[in-house]
Amino acid sequence: MSMKMHIETDYPTRTKKIFLWEEGHRFDIYYSLKDGQLVAREISIDSCQPLGEPLDPFLVLPYQVADSFIRLIVENCTRQGIHTEKESKLEGRLEATRAHLADMQDIVKHLMNKP
Repeated sequence: MSMKMHIETDYPTRTKKIFLWEEGHRFDIYYSLKDGQLVAREISIDSCQPLGEPLDPFLVLPYQVADSFIRLIVENCTRQGIHTEKESKLEGRLEATRAHLADMQDIVKHLMNKP
């Protein structure tokens, strides 16, 4: 299963709602918090039935703190070495580029020292 997140701005309530779920092959699992307890709700992918009651967000943040809170989460994750898949790929490319440049410098030095 693959964990996913969606952040939705709810303008009438002036909040940001964060939805959290895991994608599966035959069903998704949506997570929410109720009275401080984690609630998991399984939704069948094969079902053609409408969802019925709306899904509860995992977290609701007031607009005054939402953007700052999300930014702080990202900054803290970065400090702890938690990276997104995209960041990890970029870091890998950067390392490969550095190694390639070091190789090219060695070749140039070798060619410059030839009589």
